[in-house]
Amino acid sequence: SGMGTITYQWNNNNGSSSYSSDETITLYNVSQSDTYSLRLTIGEYNTGFKLISVKITPRDISDATVTITDDFVYTGQKFISNVSVVVDGHPLTVEDDYSVAFSENKNAGENVTATVTGLTNYTGTASVQKEIQKAPLTVTAKNKQITFGDAPSNDGVTYSGFVNGETDAVLGVSGIQYGYTYTQYG
Repeated sequence: SGMGTITYQWNNNNGSSSYSSDETITLYNVSQSDTYSLRLTIGEYNTGFKLISVKITPRDISDATVTITDDFVYTGQKFISNVSVVVDGHPLTVEDDYSVAFSENKNAGENVTATVTGLTNYTGTASVQKEIQKAPLTVTAKNKQITFGDAPSNDGVTYSGFVNGETDAVLGVSGIQYGYTYTQYG
């Protein structure tokens, strides 16, 4: 009376997996250059085997989860970071499954964009952005002592935290200006 359940067994050089007729077959870690065979078992006794050609359709990664794993703090240089790409719960491998390119942005407050492009069994692109944070800058007033009766001098401040060879000129003023009230004795 009926043919019974059809069981599919998928084989390649990475091993085999079995599926029943009511399942969708989704395969991971397959390559367009691999040779695949499909074994059909109908009921308990009728078994057939045939080598078939299988067309591997690259998976579009436009819905991938892309994460920039590093924090960006202003350095004055273009940013390059590690990127994590996950498709259908499976992590992809950079240079095997995707390439990554970063935008040229480098200033605090700007966003760095990482764009991943599918390779081999993957196609399409996905992007993620991360904001560049300000670099910490410490400004310390110079400690100055004067002898009673002497006129004070405006010795200014010291800076710690400039990056990429920058100086106080990037602050838009020539040093920090400050004032004081002092009456010289005598």
